[in-house]
Amino acid sequence: IKVLGGLHINTGNKFNIDFTMRRRGNERTLVSKSSSKSLNIALGFELEALLPFNKNKWAVFLSPTYQTYKDNHTKSHYGVLGGNYWFQSPSGGVGEVFLSYDLQVKADYSYSFVELPIGIRHYWELDEASKLFVDGSYGVVLQLKKPVENVEFEQYRPYPSLYPLRLDMSTPLISSTIKMGFGYTYKDYSVALNYYFLKQLSNSNVNSFSIIASYKMF
Repeated sequence: IKVLGGLHINTGNKFNIDFTMRRRGNERTLVSKSSSKSLNIALGFELEALLPFNKNKWAVFLSPTYQTYKDNHTKSHYGVLGGNYWFQSPSGGVGEVFLSYDLQVKADYSYSFVELPIGIRHYWELDEASKLFVDGSYGVVLQLKKPVENVEFEQYRPYPSLYPLRLDMSTPLISSTIKMGFGYTYKDYSVALNYYFLKQLSNSNVNSFSIIASYKMF
């Protein structure tokens, strides 16, 4: 049984607010993008069982971790053509708003989840106290509660018809992860670098690396 903690580095996040207006066959899109990079902390534990063959060099493990993800951004748009715009929020919500002239979009988003990977690991002994290892796992992301999301619109020039018409949020309760890792163990301490081939947060597929440290309790 190990306790563990670490840092996830995510890239390619799709925390965007895109507005699209359709009028007489013409389409105009306004895009408000946040940074494509984010960090989040993971805390949890790991259950590992050494397999009784090949000198205990193989093991299976289960390592649930609790994680939170937060993002926010502000974007200004100028000379907006008046009309009803459809937009999609980071959590997958679809809304409609009337926009005109110069405006600012403000968005905040937070998401908490448990990642539950199960995998297999192979060790190489360097000496009596230290080992190298490589592992691979498949996991699920369990959404703990509905994402907290706030999208606001502010006009720079007064116009009486700026209002949200509709917002329907829809996020998957369960999504998947696939990752591989490489690490080093010294006595009861380990550190690992993991790369995610697949990781979905809310409605965004992201590229992610993680650095995880652990301590074997017994």
